[in-house]
Amino acid sequence: MSLIRRRSLVAASLALGAALEAPRVHAEEAPKSVTHEYSPYEKETITNALASTGRTQELDPEGKEIEAIDVVPLEVFEKRDPLPQWLNVFHWTSKPYTIDRELLTGVGEKYSKVVVDESARNLRNLAAQISIVLIVATKGNSPGKVRLLVITKDVWSLRLNSNYRFANGRLENLYLEPSEQNAFGTHQIASVQYFMQPLSHLLGAYYKIPWLAGTRVQVIANAAVILSREHGGPEGSYLALTVQYPLFSSRTPWSWKVAGDYRNEVTRLYQNGLLGLFDSKRTPDKDGIPFEYRSKLATAIAAVTRSFGWARKTDVSFGMQLDGRKYATYDLSPYAPAAADDFLGQVPVSDTRVGPFVQLRTYRSDFLRTLDVEILGLQEDFRLGADLGAKVYASAKPIGSTRDFLGLDVVAQYTQRLHDGFVRVSAEGIVEAQTDTVSDASLDARLRVVTPRLGFGRLVLDLGTLQRFRNYLNLNTKFGGETRPRGYPTNYFRAPNNVVGSLEWRSPSVDILKTLWGVVAFVDVGTAYRTEAGVEPRYGTGLGLRVLLPQFDRLVVRGDVAVPIDRHRPSDVPPVQFLITVGQAFSVPNVAL
Repeated sequence: MSLIRRRSLVAASLALGAALEAPRVHAEEAPKSVTHEYSPYEKETITNALASTGRTQELDPEGKEIEAIDVVPLEVFEKRDPLPQWLNVFHWTSKPYTIDRELLTGVGEKYSKVVVDESARNLRNLAAQISIVLIVATKGNSPGKVRLLVITKDVWSLRLNSNYRFANGRLENLYLEPSEQNAFGTHQIASVQYFMQPLSHLLGAYYKIPWLAGTRVQVIANAAVILSREHGGPEGSYLALTVQYPLFSSRTPWSWKVAGDYRNEVTRLYQNGLLGLFDSKRTPDKDGIPFEYRSKLATAIAAVTRSFGWARKTDVSFGMQLDGRKYATYDLSPYAPAAADDFLGQVPVSDTRVGPFVQLRTYRSDFLRTLDVEILGLQEDFRLGADLGAKVYASAKPIGSTRDFLGLDVVAQYTQRLHDGFVRVSAEGIVEAQTDTVSDASLDARLRVVTPRLGFGRLVLDLGTLQRFRNYLNLNTKFGGETRPRGYPTNYFRAPNNVVGSLEWRSPSVDILKTLWGVVAFVDVGTAYRTEAGVEPRYGTGLGLRVLLPQFDRLVVRGDVAVPIDRHRPSDVPPVQFLITVGQAFSVPNVAL
C-alpha cells in the first residue's frame, strides 16, 4: 500500500471519528449512580493523595464549576508497598493526559456525580493498565468552584501476564504474555503470547492502539501459530484484526466496527491435564477414542450503531456478518461403528452463514458501585434496571451460506439493587428457522443474588440452565472442575443441555502487606444431559482462597479444594479435586447480542 493511500485511510478514519463526537447534552434525564463506601485500602489511598496535593475534600460538589483537574497516577510500588520503589524504573507510568482523555467532563463544566462516576467506570475498564480508580471532588480556589482529584494506580506494565489451570497436580494449560501494557505511558499494548496445553503450543503477537492519532478509533491486531508438542511442527494458526469506534460514553450517538478473524486448529478436550477419551455407552468395552477433531473457524462483521438517549438508552445497529465453521474428525475406522457414530455426536456440524442483521437494544444507564463481589477491596460497577434486546439476522445461499434461514435472538435482563448487593435475572432465547423446519432453538436463563455485605461477608447464589430444544449445529456445553460442580475433573460433563447452581460465602477483603485476601466456602450442583437421557444432578463442596495483587491486576487468583458429594462416585472421579487458576468459578450474567 502506498504512503499516500495509507495517509488517506488514516485521515478518513480520523475525520469519521471526529464527526462522530457529539456535544454533551445536559437537558435530558440523568442516569442514577448508586455508590457506597470505599474500602479501607481505598480510603488510605485517598488520604495519601489529598496530603500529597495539599487539597481538601469537597463534600457537596454537585453543580459547582470545575476549575481544574489534578491527576495523580500512583506508581506500581509506593512507599506503603512491601517491595522497593526503585523497581518502578522498569515500567512506564500512565501519562496524566492519558488519564485525562478518558474523562467525560472538563474544566469550566458543572460537576455532575453521574458523569464523574461514568468517567471512573471508563478508567476501571482499562484493567490491563490500572487497578485503582478513584475520583474525588476537592475544594476550589474560588467560592462556588471545585477541582477533580483523579487517582489511579498503575499495574506493572512491563510484565509477564499469566493465566493457568492446575487440576489435581497436573498443569492443564498455561498462558504467558510477556508484554508492555502501557507503552510510553500511552496505554498502547504490545505483547508476545504463549499458550501451552498438554499437546500443543501457541506462539503469537498482539498490539492494541486505544486512541489512533488522538481520536477514539481503536485498532487491535493479533496473530499466532499453533505447534504440536508431539512432533514439533505447525498444526494451526490464528489471525484477527479489529478497527472500531466504540460507544465510549452513555451520550455517544454513533459507533462502528469492522472486524475479522480466522482460526485453524485441533480442538481437544482435556480432563485433569490429560487428553480426554470418549467411551460409548452402546459398546461393552472401553472405546478410548481420543477426544480431538480439526476446526476451521472464520468470522467477519461490519456494523454501525446509532445510540439514542442518556438515562434510558436505545441502540439500533445494522450490518453484515459472516460465520464459517468447518469440522473434521480423524480416522475412526479402528473403533466400533456404534462408538464412532456416538463420537460424531460430540462434534459440531459444519456450517457457513453470510447475511445481514438488524439489532435493537434498550437499557438503563443506571449503575451500582460496590465492593467485594467479583474482586477484592476495589470498586466494581454493575448495571441496574431493565436491559432488553433483539437481533434479526438472515443467511442466504446465493451469497455463500450453507443454508437459507432466518434467525431471531432475544435477550432480557433485569437487575434490582439490594443496598450494596443486587438480584439479576437474565434470559436469552434463540430461534433459527428454515423454510421447512426450525433447525435450532434454545433458552439460556440465569439468576444471580448477591446479598448486601453482612459484616461477615456476602452470600452469592447463582442458578442457571441452558436448554437446546432443536440442535442442528450439534452444540454441546462442557464444564466441571474449573467451573461447577467443583470436585469433578475439568470438562467432565458434556451434553447439549445443562442445569447448574452454586451457593458461596465470600469473606470481606483483608489487607495483608498491601495485597487483598479473601476466603470462600461453596456448595455446587450441576450436570449436562441429553433430553432423552434425563437429568442426574451431581454435587460438590469445598473451600477456596482468593488473592488480589493491585500492583499487578484487577483479577483474583483462585485456589479451590473441592470434594464430590456422590454415594456412587464414578471410578474416574478422584475423591478430592485441587484447582489453581485466575478469576471466579462463574461470572456475573450479562446481556450480549
